[in-house]
Amino acid sequence: IFDGFDGNVDLILFNQAYEFLFTNEDYAGWETISNMSNEKKICRRKAHDPQAFATKIGDTWAGSFHTYDYFNCSLLKQMPIFIPPQVFTYDQIGYRSIIVHEMVHAYQGKCDYKRVDQAEHISRVGERFEQNELFNRLIEQEGLLLEQAIHSEEDEIPLICSFLAVRDERRQKCGMSDEEIENEKEFEWLEGCARYGEYVSSEGTKCMISKGLGNISEKVKTRAEDRFYILGMAEILLIKKMDLSNWQDKLLREGFTPEALLRQYVQ
Repeated sequence: IFDGFDGNVDLILFNQAYEFLFTNEDYAGWETISNMSNEKKICRRKAHDPQAFATKIGDTWAGSFHTYDYFNCSLLKQMPIFIPPQVFTYDQIGYRSIIVHEMVHAYQGKCDYKRVDQAEHISRVGERFEQNELFNRLIEQEGLLLEQAIHSEEDEIPLICSFLAVRDERRQKCGMSDEEIENEKEFEWLEGCARYGEYVSSEGTKCMISKGLGNISEKVKTRAEDRFYILGMAEILLIKKMDLSNWQDKLLREGFTPEALLRQYVQ
């Protein structure tokens, strides 16, 4: 997924009663309950309003998510009775991929602490334009162009240039402010990296939601923040395909967004 990511991030899994921390460090307030064969240990504490994202433990970041049973039970409670449970419940591979998603956020924090600290507070991205038909038509075109570039067997540069031109047109014609544009780019970085990790690690899943993550042109039609997860992921898949020089360090440690890397490439 990213160089240095594997085994280098602590993880919290939580249910209604406890948070369980997988780590090789010692943190105040956590009780060690078991040792694992890979030198990590399992610690626990009573649940203190745990959140699914990345959580600070002292001055470091850890991925945080529900335990497997707690997660699926929570999903089932939200579903109408007439929907088959297999539509929304996750198998082990699909569940693992969501864990990876949250651990990538923690790895982003390890690589650039302040950036994640600021980016996690960005919210309501694109909300002002959800009913704007021009905005929706153009952003769907962006998703289609990225999908075509990812699967193209020819030079991707014309498709990337078209993607960037449509993106510039959308922002200009829809009257997006500088702050809205910056938030969009940074949110694509934050959630695009994590969705990329989720997508890569979901290979082989039978979970219907996870299997649909690669359908970029369809997923981008969602009129909510999730469309920026998928656009950021698509940009990173394209960057990885082209193997741009030093792309991981630029994304994780040098402040680049996926969009900025693509713009630099075509220039």
